[in-house]
Formats: sequence, structure tokens, C-alpha cells
Amino acid sequence: CRPTPPPLAAVIIMLHVAISAISANMDSFARGRTAILKKQPSHMEAAHFGDL
Repeated sequence: CRPTPPPLAAVIIMLHVAISAISANMDSFARGRTAILKKQPSHMEAAHFGDL
């Protein structure tokens, strides 16, 4: 029995899993960034209220 290369379906599944994992990481990173950006204006508003 000579070693056969992995079937195309397995390769496609592995690529799909890797791409989905990367996209999930990017989504969580983007969500964290937007949360940080949303927090900053509130701090600036608090500073303005402090000036008043």
C-alpha cells in the first residue's frame, strides 16, 4: 500500500477550518477595538463635564 495523498475534501475542510478560525479571531479583535474606541469618547465627555 503506497501512501496516498490526502483527499481533496480533507484539504478543503482543513482550509475552511483555518480560515473560519482566522476570521473569528479578526472579528473578536475588531469588536475589542470598537469597544475601546467607544469607551474613549465617554472619557472625553467626562473630562468636558469636569471642566464645566
